[in-house]
Amino acid sequence: AAKISQMPGVLLSEPAPSNEVLARTRSNFRALLLAPQGPLYEDSRVRLDLTGVTPASRGSSARPGLLFELVVVNVGSNAIQEVQLAPLEPSRTHACELILEPQPLDPSMHRQGGSLWRGQSVRFAGRLDVFGPFEATPPVELSFLLPDGMASRIRLRLPLALTRLMAAAGVPPEPRIITDLWSSPDFAHTEVAFSCAVSTELLGPGAPFTVWRCLELSGVFRVLPGLDDNPRGALLASVYPQRQGTPQEVLLRVELGGSSGPGGTPYGVSGTSLPYAETSICRVAVRSASHLVNRAVAQVALEVLCDPAAAAAAVNGGGGHGGGGGGSSLIPGTASSIGRAGR
Repeated sequence: AAKISQMPGVLLSEPAPSNEVLARTRSNFRALLLAPQGPLYEDSRVRLDLTGVTPASRGSSARPGLLFELVVVNVGSNAIQEVQLAPLEPSRTHACELILEPQPLDPSMHRQGGSLWRGQSVRFAGRLDVFGPFEATPPVELSFLLPDGMASRIRLRLPLALTRLMAAAGVPPEPRIITDLWSSPDFAHTEVAFSCAVSTELLGPGAPFTVWRCLELSGVFRVLPGLDDNPRGALLASVYPQRQGTPQEVLLRVELGGSSGPGGTPYGVSGTSLPYAETSICRVAVRSASHLVNRAVAQVALEVLCDPAAAAAAVNGGGGHGGGGGGSSLIPGTASSIGRAGR
């Protein structure tokens, strides 16, 4: 079975920046998977903001895509020159193409010889043309010259995910339709599942609802109550445009907790129910008509849920009950069972 042994890095630059910059960039990347704008990268010299992420088209015959803007801001004390931002080659893959175009400079920057002084910015219009389900976009490189003539280069991933082209169904789907789809051989065959340690900020007094809300991805998925036999589990649904005649539903099931007792309740050695803060291992399974869509959605779920300081998680594809490996820890018990409506 195909697998992803760990979360891919956000910063690809060598040598790596400080731990503080790494942690901040990871946090920003995670936040931007759920938000249309915000800072992505910042060090002592520059800040890179992502703004205005919107679907390029919703027409039935138009190619799907994303429009966005990247803004480079000088936050240091010295001027920088020859600011460039471009996709790393290959900028086009089998699933998508990333295009960045610099916008006209402010007239004052022309008078300053193209130098970017503190507080000034350069904008780049971006477009992602989508040909099919994608897990990641081509990375980008931000480069500029320092006052001493030395070049600085920063390579990083952009938080542009397939989930930005998905949406929750306008009308809640019929429970029986959802349970039939989940149990269908076609959906079960394409399942992608992973387990990970959930970020501690999601395991406070609001758990497990904070976890469910996080996986709604700012309205992309909708929680379907009453369909999961596990009291610490939930089923969520969304829609991804597929070719005519193919089910468009994308189903995500999440279980929070370790080894389960009766009814799926995690128990400790004393036989008492464990609080959520002590059962931080989470299992997520994604099913739809497309294995590639499932992998893309699972990647986003892993990014927004996982505690990056924990051991590497694994994503196992296909079959629904594939063995672990590469650091995965699939939760035992009712891992893939969904109750029928009216049970």
